[in-house]
Amino acid sequence: MVTSHQFPCVEVRLSVRGSQIQDWAYLDTGFDGFLIVPDAVALALGAPDLVSTWELGDGSLTQGADYLSEIEILGLAPAIRGQVTCLGD
Repeated sequence: MVTSHQFPCVEVRLSVRGSQIQDWAYLDTGFDGFLIVPDAVALALGAPDLVSTWELGDGSLTQGADYLSEIEILGLAPAIRGQVTCLGD
């Protein structure tokens, strides 16, 4: 069982091309993607694997740099393969 003293957040680790980043992630039950991280993370990860288009709450469209990765919620196993999107701040 995972217990968080920062509910509704869980500690996650993402691995992209040998780089690992570990931080707290906000759980959004209405979100239908994998994981979104700030644009600044893209600087550490290099060129994206993909570019995706996202519709924001106001109906506008924006693009995010996407990385194929393994995502782990610490305390749960195993890590899953997913797509991390760098978007916003």
